[in-house]
Amino acid sequence: MKGFVKTPNQIAQRMVELLFRESTPSKGDQILFPGVGEGPFIKAIQDYCLNHDHPIPEGIACDTHKGRLEKARSQFEGLPIQFEQFDFLGRRQGIGQFDYIIGNPPYVPITEIRESKKENYRDRFKTAKGRFDLYLLFFEQGLNLLNDGGRLAFITPEKFEYTETASALRQQFDVYHLERLEHVSEGSFPSHITYPIISIVSNTSLNGTTVVPRKGNARDVSLPSDGSRWSQLVRDIDPDLDSTGVTLGEVTSRISPGVATGADSVFVFSSEKAPSELELWSVPTISGKGLEQQPISESVEPIAKFICPYDSSGDLLDESDLDTFGEWLNDVHRSRLEKRSCFQKGKRDWYAWHENPPMDQMLQEKILFRDITDSPRFWVDKGGDIIPRHSVYYLVPQEGVDITGLQAYLNTGQVERWLQANCDHARNGYLRLQSKVLRDLPVPRRFCSSYQTEQTSSSSDSPTDSSKMNAAEQTDDD
Repeated sequence: MKGFVKTPNQIAQRMVELLFRESTPSKGDQILFPGVGEGPFIKAIQDYCLNHDHPIPEGIACDTHKGRLEKARSQFEGLPIQFEQFDFLGRRQGIGQFDYIIGNPPYVPITEIRESKKENYRDRFKTAKGRFDLYLLFFEQGLNLLNDGGRLAFITPEKFEYTETASALRQQFDVYHLERLEHVSEGSFPSHITYPIISIVSNTSLNGTTVVPRKGNARDVSLPSDGSRWSQLVRDIDPDLDSTGVTLGEVTSRISPGVATGADSVFVFSSEKAPSELELWSVPTISGKGLEQQPISESVEPIAKFICPYDSSGDLLDESDLDTFGEWLNDVHRSRLEKRSCFQKGKRDWYAWHENPPMDQMLQEKILFRDITDSPRFWVDKGGDIIPRHSVYYLVPQEGVDITGLQAYLNTGQVERWLQANCDHARNGYLRLQSKVLRDLPVPRRFCSSYQTEQTSSSSDSPTDSSKMNAAEQTDDD
């Protein structure tokens, strides 16, 4: 199966210690090693049981990779474990139920799963929602195979704590006892960018979860059961931002990443180096790095240009209309552009960008911000003529929303704390400021058009003191 990552010995040992902490193995107990690989968890189980004078549980070790399975079989010959080659997600009947399940599920994003497989998974798994990853399905399958009182230990990315895709899994945990969420150092898997977490789950009706952060002390929490994000609880960040009944998504018409060309080296020039003969097709742009060089108190000044084959409506120009631009692309860059996946798959013309730019949305006054940052900040493009690159998100307020006031609000400490509590993690403590999270950000009601309408209506219905006086004077005159 794709997504195999070897588990370091110290991680395997820690997981076994946690697996047996509340329930030591007894003779006849059954254990399952899904995606066993070369057997690091078998080795850790063997060492633990020998050191603590416990019987080694009987069970099954499965994998789809014949070579790794055979290596594990030869290494642990003589243990009461059957080694079987099959897909853990493809088979459930006949496996049995288990007292212990331990593993490192493969991390395979939905983009690497065949369409036929996706449909099969969606038909069979409740957690196969949206842009699901395979480890979510491993959780569901594993939990279904636990005996009463059985225990499961998995190490996975921590994303299931807060992504919308994992909402169904978070709901499913409510039927079990999620005993422990232990966040592991991000450097635990060399050469892999990940935020790993050890999850210990038991098939019992107990409540309460111990959260162990990467920094700080362990604490006990009560996790919500409705599938909502756990990020604020597990990160122990009080965003100090209460719900206002209005969200950023309700006062904006669009929150999206900038344009991906698939070949910025061809289409992007610094402002001073842009070819003068291509000026007719040049539009201002800015990258995330360029954005951070700008003061937030002023309108953004672009320092680069896109050479753009699209018109002001976002429609791709005919190749015959490109004139000098088309000749330059064809003579100098055509072979490079035809190597892009968007052309290879027949989705785009050779000179098109990776995606069509929604010019009608982008070419107006908007707020800009970096997609990945350790310190969220927001800028205004007052001229509305900048086409942001893919590392920059843009936010278009609805008509009537005070863009300067909204920018000022987004740059407050309260908003930063909310983002720290709710955004996905990137490497080295950075945050991913994704549209789906930003849309849920509470904003003051003054930015909502319905609130503004209410205020206007209220003002017109309630005459000022001077208008009341004028009415009285008119009555007296009559």
